[in-house]
Formats: sequence, structure tokens, C-alpha cells
Amino acid sequence: MGQGKQDRRGKGRSAASKVAMYTVMLTMISGAAAPYAQAASSSRAAQVVEVTGNVTYKKSGGSKSNYVYQDLKLNQGDYISVGPSSSLTLKIVDHGDELTIGENSEVYISELLDSGNGKTSKVKSWAGTLWSKVKSLVSSEDEFEVETPTAVMGVRGTHFLTYYNPQTGETTLVVAAGVVGATTASSTSGSSSGGPGSGSKSQEVKVYPSQQLNLDQSTKSTDLKSKVDYADPNKIVIVAPPKVLEALIKNAADIQAELKEQKDKLNKDLQQGKTKPDEQSTLKFQDDTDLNKIKGNFDALLPNLAKQAVDGKKIDTSVIDKANASIPDPNQKIDLNHVTPIDKSAGLDPEIQKIKEQAGEYFNQLLHELVELQQNQQQLASLVRQLEADKQRTDEQNKEAIKAADQKASEQYASSLDAAAKKEFETNKQKNETSGINPAAQPTAPTTPSSSSSSSNNNSTNTTPPVTAPDPVQLVSPSAAGEYDLGTIKITAKAPADTKILLMNGTETVAYAQGNGDQPVELSLPDKSYTGLTLVSEKNGVRGSAVSVPALSNKAPQAVLSEVSRSATSVKYRLELSNVPALYAVQAHMTYDAGALNYAPAGTSSDLPDAPNTVFDGSNIAETLRQVQGQTKNELIYAATFFEASTSNPTSNIRLSGSKTAVEFTLDVVNTVTPGTGNASAQLVSIKVADKTGNVVFQLPTSP
Repeated sequence: MGQGKQDRRGKGRSAASKVAMYTVMLTMISGAAAPYAQAASSSRAAQVVEVTGNVTYKKSGGSKSNYVYQDLKLNQGDYISVGPSSSLTLKIVDHGDELTIGENSEVYISELLDSGNGKTSKVKSWAGTLWSKVKSLVSSEDEFEVETPTAVMGVRGTHFLTYYNPQTGETTLVVAAGVVGATTASSTSGSSSGGPGSGSKSQEVKVYPSQQLNLDQSTKSTDLKSKVDYADPNKIVIVAPPKVLEALIKNAADIQAELKEQKDKLNKDLQQGKTKPDEQSTLKFQDDTDLNKIKGNFDALLPNLAKQAVDGKKIDTSVIDKANASIPDPNQKIDLNHVTPIDKSAGLDPEIQKIKEQAGEYFNQLLHELVELQQNQQQLASLVRQLEADKQRTDEQNKEAIKAADQKASEQYASSLDAAAKKEFETNKQKNETSGINPAAQPTAPTTPSSSSSSSNNNSTNTTPPVTAPDPVQLVSPSAAGEYDLGTIKITAKAPADTKILLMNGTETVAYAQGNGDQPVELSLPDKSYTGLTLVSEKNGVRGSAVSVPALSNKAPQAVLSEVSRSATSVKYRLELSNVPALYAVQAHMTYDAGALNYAPAGTSSDLPDAPNTVFDGSNIAETLRQVQGQTKNELIYAATFFEASTSNPTSNIRLSGSKTAVEFTLDVVNTVTPGTGNASAQLVSIKVADKTGNVVFQLPTSP
């Protein structure tokens, strides 16, 4: 394959291709393995502190759902589903961070690692509400990050809430204490490091206590500051489940302690002449008056949320009492009878306010244009209905006129015939009406004169021959229902050269071809399933009887792991994919007995060498194969993806028709085993195939 593929596996591969693989795989594999850990990293755990209702989890790479229970330890790559009226609280074992996951939520633990230099904790929220209580990160290399499909939020010691609505694609972030740096998910995926949260400072906004950030799929990274506002307690309480609100309020003492540190820092900033907490913040203060309003909002969020939650019957006042019991300062206790509203105008940066106003004007303009468009569409629809009514009325009038003219012509013609010819004419006319065939032309005289006319008149009088339908189409293939590779569904049929072959789906013509006598003609069809098709012949506007066509469909996408060869020291396997309509990335998981088989790459890297004539073949492609060792079973993870480098042409999905090899690999035999006995052979546990947008187009979970 030449030079192109070798070049892509060279020096630049770890920077470019792994960016693409990381991004696509995280989007695609919700229940699969986590991003690749470096060899020196060690895994960490999150322990279940509290669970209520129906909460399940899937282990990394597995397809089986298991119920969550008290003290269960979850790890990197595990996928959590929280059902209705349910909740889950987790604690990171070696750091004390807490996560409270509300009802109807889906959370994926994407990273829980300790590299030696720092600890990384990353979760991805696919749906629902998540409350995070993060202790101060000790090392500059420590990371704590929450990601949704539209936003990435990195923190350094904070209390914050995130809510992701999968139906609208909107992410809501509310900060109670600390600072959260947020970027759009799209701005991080193209960064040089490839990891979430690595967007540039110009693409990041810092969200401070009592502030709220709303992002959706249309948000551009340059618009982030215009998306930050002061929190709306009423809306927050509406979307946040009771358990999440309880978790927030019960941590009131810790939140107030962290807020005090932040307010003290802002006081020092002002004394040193600073007017902003940092360049990525939307807050600005010129004097003590401005700063006091900002600090007042810091303190106001918690009481406002508590009052809204109690008024909305989301929580009981006993939750407030317990929280107040842990607050030592009487002046800081939550008093539901004296709640100061959040000042929406406090500390607004005039430049950012101007951007918001411009965005509001632009939105109003779009709204005005949308209203005009809807009005125009309504007027157009009314006009179309009027035209359709006029056309129907005209068609009916024309039909009546044609019918009257035909009747008059028929009567005039019949009156010119003798008795025998008239009887034959009426018989033919009745046959045509019964068969539904309407002759297009005026009846012509018959070629054979009747006996009565020949004896009484020297001029022969002719009658109309019956109009006959063409012979049916001869179906050559298929002779029976069948499944076809992508792009190969076709029908072969025969008909005379003067006859058209119509392929019908009910009353709709889906394909047609001109007959070619004894030579078959082909009618190709798009990829989909077909039932109830018929072939109909047509000649001079007259159609013959229909011929049924067997049901046709495409073969379903498949993934097959097969044993190619076996010796006393090794076993070679081949993973094949077939009939995938849109393929951009793949991740497959295979398992085998750890005491029988082992995968040892040729070098220290998990990158695969060049393999011509495989699914992933060409430039801008990355493929890895790595083994995760277990006590009883080893897991082999194959991951491959196309990617776009800054200097390369855009890459697209490929359409895989028929079967093609994705990867071949060899396992070393640790102990002598018999083929096909138990776990002595490798088994395909699961595979997911995604298109370029990250949509899973094919997945195959099997029982290990």
C-alpha cells in the first residue's frame, strides 16, 4: 500500500491520528472501554455511597446490565444508568470527590487514572442531572472534568451542577462555589492534545458562583461569554431531581467556606487594582460597591435554591434544618423567611453586555424573519389548496366533456352499422369496459365485412377489433426471496422490444426499462427492504397483468471473528466486517482464557503495522490493538478510525459491500489447548461501528 500508509504511521501519527481516534471513540462507544491509558498509569475506583431505586451498570466492554449495590466499586469504562425516581451517590476512593447522579440519567466513567504525576477523574454525562463536589486538586497535573455532548467543564475545587437534555442537546451548568472552566465539546476535539478540556484560553469561559451557563449544539466557541448569566433558581429546581437538590443543600457549610476564600481573594484583587477575577470571566468591578453586589450574589444562590425547592415540594424543611446544624455562623444559616433575590445586574462587564444585546438583536431579527416565513408559508398553502381545488374541478369538467363526446361519437358510429356489425361493436365495447381498457383512438372499421352488408351494399362496413393487453413480463430472477450485499439488489426480466417493463410498488413506479426480446434486462434498486413489488408490461398505454416479485432486502451488517490457523505455539485470527452502509470508526472487544492465550505485540507500541487490502487502508487512518490483562481472562481491544489532519483532504464514511478483513492478529499459546474448547479460543464479545458524526450504525453484543 505503499508509501501513503507507511507515512501515516510515522512520526506524526500520535499527534494527529490519536486525536481523531480519541474523539470519535468517546462519541461512539458509550458502553465500551475508556480511552487508552499509558503503561505507567494505574486504575482508580469510585465507590457507591448511596443508591436508591433502579440503578444499573455495565462493565467496560460488556453488554450485560447489573444492579448497583452499596459499597460497589466502579472503574474506568463503566457505564451507569439511573432509572426514574432513582439516584446514585459515588465517592472517588483516593480523593474524596463526590458525585450525585439524579433520576433518568446516564453517566460514563471515561477516566479514573493515577499516572504518578497526577490523578485524572473524567465522567461523561449522556443524559440527566449530576451534582459534583470536588475537593481541591493537590497537583497541577490533577484533573477533574465533566463532559456532555455539547460542553466540557474542568474544575479545580468546586461545587457545581450539570444538566444535559438529550432531546434538545442543551447543557446547563450552575456553579455554587469555586470556578468551572467551560468550553464547547467541538472546540476541545480539535485541540493539539486531543483530550477534553484542552481548548485554548480564547475558547474557554470561567463560570463563577451564582452563575449559569447554557450551551447547545449551535453554540460557537467564540460566543461562550454571551451564554453566561446569573442563575435562575426556579428553572434549576424544575429540572433538578430531589436527591440532587438535597446533595447541594446538605453541603451548605462546605460551600460557604469555599465562598469565603473566593470573596477574600476578590477583595485582594480589587486592592491590587484588578477589575476582573480573570480574563475568561464575565464579571467586572470598579469599586467596593460593585464587588459587594457580586459577593452578595455568591451568598444568595443557596438560600434561593432552598426556598424554591421547598416551595416546589422537591425537598422537606428537615433538609434545611440538617444543613443549618452544620453551619457554625448564625448569620450564615439558611433563613427561608429572609431570602435576598439574586441581583441580575451585579458586576456585568459592559463589553459582554454589548455582545449579549447584539446577540439579542440578531435573535429578534431571526424571529421576525421566521414569523414572516411562516406567514408566507400559510399564504402559499392556502394558494396551493385553491389551485388544487380549481384543478380538480377542471379535471371533472373535462372528464364529463370527454365522456359526453365519446358517448355521442359511439352512438353516431353505431347508427351507421348494420345489425350484425352493431352487435359485434357492442360486444367489443362491453369487453373493453369490463377489462378497464379504454381505447385511446376512435373505433375503426373491421377488416372483414359482414354477410348482410355484402349482399345489400357494395361498400364494406368495418367493426373495431377488441383492444388486447400485452403479455405479462417474464421474471428471470430472483426466483425466491433473498438477501443481497449492499449495492447489488437487482431484478432481471424479459419482455418484447416494443413493450416497457414497469417495476411497481403499489401504484408507484420505482424503476422501468425497455424490453429487449429474448435478452434479459436489469432493473437496479437502492439499498433497502422491498416487499409486494410487481412487474407490469405496458404497450401503447395499455398495461398487462402484474407478476409478483419475491421479497428483497440487504444483508444485515456482520462482524465475524474466525480462526485462520493454529500451531503448537500460536493461533492466528481474522476479524471481518461485511455490509456496513456507513463506516468511519470501529472498536471491537475479544476475550480469551488468560492461562491459555496471550497477545504480545511486536514492539512496545499498540499501533498496528501496515496491512494492505483491509477495511482501514490508505492515508489518514489510525489502528491500535492492545491487551488488557485479567486474573482469569484477557481482553483484546481493537480500535480503528479515519481522521482528518490539518493538511489533508476531508475524509468520508466508507460503504462496505460484501465481506472484508478489518484486522488479523496472532495469539501466543501459553498452554496446550484444544481448538473450540471453552475459553481456549478467542471470542468476539462486542463491537461497535460508527459513522463520521458519531452515530452507531452497527453494534453486536454477544455473551462472553
